[in-house]
Amino acid sequence: MILILAFMLFNFSIANECLTSDYIDIRTNRSLYQSALYAQKKYSVPMKYSYEKLQCIEPNKTVPSKITAQKDKKSPNPFAGVQRFVTQDRIDKQKIFYSKHIKTFHSLAKKVDPHVISSIICIETLCGDYTGKYSTIKALANVVANDHPDTRHRLHGYMTNELGTLIALDYYGIVDTETLKGSWDGGIGLAQFMPSSYMKYAISNNQDTPNLFKLEDAILSIENYLIQHGWRTGQPIVTQVPSTPHIHQLMNQKYELKCTPVICPSDTLHTPNKIIKAELNNETTYWYVFDNQSAIKAYNPRPNYILSTGILANLSEAEK
Repeated sequence: MILILAFMLFNFSIANECLTSDYIDIRTNRSLYQSALYAQKKYSVPMKYSYEKLQCIEPNKTVPSKITAQKDKKSPNPFAGVQRFVTQDRIDKQKIFYSKHIKTFHSLAKKVDPHVISSIICIETLCGDYTGKYSTIKALANVVANDHPDTRHRLHGYMTNELGTLIALDYYGIVDTETLKGSWDGGIGLAQFMPSSYMKYAISNNQDTPNLFKLEDAILSIENYLIQHGWRTGQPIVTQVPSTPHIHQLMNQKYELKCTPVICPSDTLHTPNKIIKAELNNETTYWYVFDNQSAIKAYNPRPNYILSTGILANLSEAEK
């Protein structure tokens, strides 16, 4: 009896500390409660289960600064970040990665160019070398709990629902939040899927529970995601435009230009919809952009990400 009382008092003291200290806790944070409510309404997860998952979470003091830094990345040139993604080191790394797994890519990627899938994995996780060090549930809980108007995530409502979906993935045994680690804002596995994408688009190579840390499942899941978002088989994302005085003149003081019959060729297999200018290896380059950019935009809407994915896929394919 004495041991039982001591155990109860110990747990009560922990719970009390969580409510009165800097711990993140669903009992004192309305945004975390909204995540639990979403899990209940969308996925029929009992509130009690969410409460157990969202109590006494240690705060990550770096989250507000990470969110602020993300907001501060905006540049007048939407393609300014291409040089950060498309470096010679990354090109070489992707070439080695693709060559090492070429049989796997070619056996699984049937409708999406495997070089595109390889590019996404190499941009998201350095070709699988770094999938993230943060506890996914703690990371998302920190992002969601930080609901101050000046420092909260620009997609705070979306992130709130993502946390609820993560709890549902755990509840149904798809992931284990006790061990799951990823990016600071919730990306999971080689594909860096957010929980809702994991729930909707992740598929397995052997009809088992999808595991996005396995290359086979990541390839199939990325392909499935892009197909579901309108990927057109056989069409590129971008192709390079020959640099001519005429193009230089057309693109003077412009980062992108909508295609017209006069500007863009009409004899290509696929008609581009715009031309983009980007600095690459300290040179000005120009690229035709095709409809498949919309599928990549659904994956990550940043213009420099879309262009970088297309360029890396092109360079990887050219060196195969």
